[in-house]
Amino acid sequence: MSYHRGINNHIRIRRARKTIHLVIVILFFLLLALTYAGVDWLINRSKSNDVTPSDISSTFIRPSTTKLFRTEYFQFQTDNSWSKIPSVSTSTKFVYRSYNGPLVEHQLVVFVNEALPSNFSATRVLPVEVIKGVFKKVAGVSEHCNNAIPKDKWSGPEVVTYRQVTFKCNVDSNEYTVFVGVIGGKWKNRKICISLR
Repeated sequence: MSYHRGINNHIRIRRARKTIHLVIVILFFLLLALTYAGVDWLINRSKSNDVTPSDISSTFIRPSTTKLFRTEYFQFQTDNSWSKIPSVSTSTKFVYRSYNGPLVEHQLVVFVNEALPSNFSATRVLPVEVIKGVFKKVAGVSEHCNNAIPKDKWSGPEVVTYRQVTFKCNVDSNEYTVFVGVIGGKWKNRKICISLR
């Protein structure tokens, strides 16, 4: 009987050693993987601190389905259906249109340092504020401005104020014309005025 006990103990000891060796190998590879992940994280963290906003914007690749329009005052990106209309644009008035075949689907007019035409009116307004030279949207596009005027007082374009933006409302129009207005500004003396139809 003692002979079998010795063999059984020897087999148990060999199995225990194999199990210990296997656990040590697994722990070694786990430690190696964690070390690699930690070093990679540190490298990526130091790289992300070196990136400046100008690096990001210069490395952005636009898909070929978009156009980028730039002026000395602003820039914006659209799909390929948009184009600048030089025949009606000037150095202070910029006109862009989106076409669906031969039909004008949308029109964007931007006035810079120019008095607005006396017949300039809109049906909706998008209030914005200027923070560090950038337009920040304050609220969504308003409902039709004729909702702010009783029907018995409709007599052509009326001056309306929505969220501290004063503009000329075209009460009779069914067009979806949006005026982007700076909060606290008046529609007559704008430095930048944007109209989207």
